[in-house]
Amino acid sequence: MAHTWMFNAKRGDPEYDAGLAEFYSFVRENVTNTSSMACPCDMCLNMSYMSLSDVKIHLQKRNFNPKYRRWTFHGESRIIKGGIGEGVNLQFSEMEKETCVNLIEKDSNSLEDPDLGMNSESIDESDDNSENIWGDFFGDNEEEQNSFINVDEDIIDDDEDLNENDLEDISIVLDKLKDTEMPLYKSCKKYTKLASIVKLYNLKAKNGWSDKSFNDLLELVKDMLPEDNVLPNRTYEAKKILRGIGMKYEKIHACPNDCILYRKEYETCTHCPVCKEWRYKKKEGIPAKVLWYFPIIPRLIRLFANKEDAKLLTWHKTAKANDGKLRHPTDGLEWKYIDSKYPEFGKEPRNLRLALSTDGMNPYGNLSSSQDRTWHVLLAIYNLPPFLCMKRKYLMLSLLISGPKEPGNDIDVYLAPLLDDLKLLWDKGIEVFDAYQNSVFNLKAMLLCTISDFPAYGNLCGHTVHGKEACPLCSEDVDSCYLTFSRKQAYLGYRRFLEDDHSYRRQQKAFNGKPEHRPPPKILTGNEVYEKVKDIQITYGKKGSKLASRGYKKMSPLFEQLPYWRDLSIRHCLDVMHI
Repeated sequence: MAHTWMFNAKRGDPEYDAGLAEFYSFVRENVTNTSSMACPCDMCLNMSYMSLSDVKIHLQKRNFNPKYRRWTFHGESRIIKGGIGEGVNLQFSEMEKETCVNLIEKDSNSLEDPDLGMNSESIDESDDNSENIWGDFFGDNEEEQNSFINVDEDIIDDDEDLNENDLEDISIVLDKLKDTEMPLYKSCKKYTKLASIVKLYNLKAKNGWSDKSFNDLLELVKDMLPEDNVLPNRTYEAKKILRGIGMKYEKIHACPNDCILYRKEYETCTHCPVCKEWRYKKKEGIPAKVLWYFPIIPRLIRLFANKEDAKLLTWHKTAKANDGKLRHPTDGLEWKYIDSKYPEFGKEPRNLRLALSTDGMNPYGNLSSSQDRTWHVLLAIYNLPPFLCMKRKYLMLSLLISGPKEPGNDIDVYLAPLLDDLKLLWDKGIEVFDAYQNSVFNLKAMLLCTISDFPAYGNLCGHTVHGKEACPLCSEDVDSCYLTFSRKQAYLGYRRFLEDDHSYRRQQKAFNGKPEHRPPPKILTGNEVYEKVKDIQITYGKKGSKLASRGYKKMSPLFEQLPYWRDLSIRHCLDVMHI
């Protein structure tokens, strides 16, 4: 199908509007679920899922992605059909065909770099499978792969002409494929052009080398190699090669006072509707504050595309020892309760349980500087073995919030895009190919808990963590007293948690001069907490609502966005180093 209007017409032209109408009609006929479909605008790039009405809003404000010339995300076949246009030569060599098939059968990994949107620890230094991620350009089965590759033998439709624009994406793929087969120099048998760049860039990311130092290294290594080597001598050239195999990320503008994100209904605003702060700095186009969002759904898809990783994600079901010992979250009561509460979710061992962690950091290592502070949000996958789930390779950076001001209680604003994806993964799931079991299944995921220090605990759960009622669990029943001389709040009711016959309960002089006979405070369930906070209304931002000084001050967005959150008995965990 030729879609010339995407690159020949401008937004607002009659031809462009007619092309959009054609696209909407095509979607209604071929997309089964129009309430959750990929958005093809030049910002979302089919990475964000939303309803058809939201897609229409995006395409009214943004251009249609001109490189998305075959609507494979919306039901159009990946098999190229149609007569060859005049002057277009679509001849693939045997090497290129063989390369395509070989790469489809391999696994994929990625790099870590903010510019590329990649995670360096996902590259295992013991193998060279990082060059294979091109299976996404082809079909999921052998028949479709062969149909795509042997396109010159699969011309069965004469109604449409295949022009040069339709072949642009294919030529880009083939350029990358040639890099995977091209030796570093003529007699080199160990490294290809792409593999050598991946290895060197992996060292850059792991050791924190600057672009300038990496330039110097590339120039030196290129000079040391034989003259016919194809190694790039500039960081820019290396990034151009690697960018095609990286994961995409989104830069979302934010109010400098943390009131809103400029997305959805606020996307076209130039001033914050809450505090009236200007969206940009003095120079037009430079945002005052930015949120980097690394979508989690493509990364989960890529995890299952790797045969070894897909196998590890079912370790808790297939390889864990069932000896009654608590060695993994699956041995805990929470995991078992979720399986019984939601049997459809629990019966699929590949469905993921995630943990969310957030804290502040200084990317430049200078802890005393507050101007360079950023806040990150990480996700850990509890399906993995305990010796892997906290390894850097499997920790997913999902949000990066720029400073210098900490988000504090306004972190809810920045969690919005991540919670949208988590809600989609719970409500509907996504179709994923499992390379280990060689099958397609509907992947769902849930957030099992959060992990943080005590201040971030208060920001995530919505309860004050200082003053008279500083314990989110005890809340109003906390036992505290104010020490006038030291001007500190002390919490002395800890003997309430001891056994009824413990000797400390009867001692008086060693504690506060009184015996302790009270039972421990009642811990509120998730539903009880929700009933307490559901009517609390606040306005986010540094100039927003004045929050309560004790008890619950807001409703956590986790209660609002994740329907299962109130069913969890342990929703928040403290980082071990803070206990």
